[in-house]
Amino acid sequence: MNISAKHSAIEVEVHGNFVDGREIEAGAGQMLDVRNPATGDVIARIPNSTAEDIDRAMKRRAPRLRRQGVGRHGHPLARAAGQSPR
Repeated sequence: MNISAKHSAIEVEVHGNFVDGREIEAGAGQMLDVRNPATGDVIARIPNSTAEDIDRAMKRRAPRLRRQGVGRHGHPLARAAGQSPR
């Protein structure tokens, strides 16, 4: 997705939900503005994801988790921070 759109005079990125390695549409087309807290300018638009979007994402991901094991995918924030999961 990552489609640039003009919103006011600022370039705005439009994103979908990132599921299983790619962006997909979500939120039944409804989007939320992401604002720069310092200026209040809209800097991106993201889907207003629904429960159905989450269910669909989990169903797409479940077969891989069963094959590879959940432990390998656990604690992504810890891994991103370079820490070992406990």
